[in-house]
Amino acid sequence: MLDTNQLLSIAFSLIANFTNVVHVPPQGVPHSRADLTRIGIINPTTRFDLWMVQREGYEYWIRDGVVQGYASPDSFFRGQGLDVPDRLRGRPTLSSNQVVELAIGILSRTRLRSRERPAGAPGHEGSSDRAR
Repeated sequence: MLDTNQLLSIAFSLIANFTNVVHVPPQGVPHSRADLTRIGIINPTTRFDLWMVQREGYEYWIRDGVVQGYASPDSFFRGQGLDVPDRLRGRPTLSSNQVVELAIGILSRTRLRSRERPAGAPGHEGSSDRAR
C-alpha cells in the first residue's frame, strides 16, 4: 500500500535540495500539502515519479527520486501562447553569452555539491560507481 504522506515528505526534501542549487523565489517552494494545488503520482509501484503544482503556479517534476523538471509561472514554455505577459515581451535582458555564463555557474555549483557526498556514495569523485 502506498503512503502518500511519506512520498510527499520525500518529495519536499528533494525540492528543498533542488532549490539550494537553483534559485527559486521563496514563494515558489512548497513545504507542505497545503502549498500544492495539484499532485500527480505516476506509477508509484515501480518508480518514484511525481508531478506537483505549487499554489503560486510553480511546477516540479520528480522522476526516479530526482527533480528533473521545474517551471515558474513566467517560464518560456508557458509563454508560448498569445497571452504572454507584456513584461516578457521586447528586448532580452541577458545576452547569449550571459546566459551561458549563468548556466555554467549553476552547473558548477551542482558539481561542487556532488563532491560533498560521503566517500563511496554513488556519484562521489572517489566512488567506484562509474557512468557508462
